[in-house]
Amino acid sequence: MVVLRSFWGPRPTPSLWTDDQLLAKHAEAMADVLQIHSLPRFITLRRWNQALPHIPEGLRLPREIPQSPGLYLVGPTVGGLGLSDCVKTAWAVARDMTRLQCAS
Repeated sequence: MVVLRSFWGPRPTPSLWTDDQLLAKHAEAMADVLQIHSLPRFITLRRWNQALPHIPEGLRLPREIPQSPGLYLVGPTVGGLGLSDCVKTAWAVARDMTRLQCAS
């Protein structure tokens, strides 16, 4: 099973599309970019209406799970809400994992 999270906006103005139109555009993009041609089993569509999602206070998570060495988390509750924050955290985790593999 693979979990994908995608972000759309602000261009080309997804707020003007219906949910069905947005999901169709998403499926088209996944087929084009990732060569995924089957429909997902589960879809959740959330519209944040010109705002980043708000993570409840105290829900920030560590990047590495102390009880499971080598297990890392990446996402909005780890290194920041914006997509660029998530990508930055993912690159940092990849560097950490590479260093650990090279050291062992």
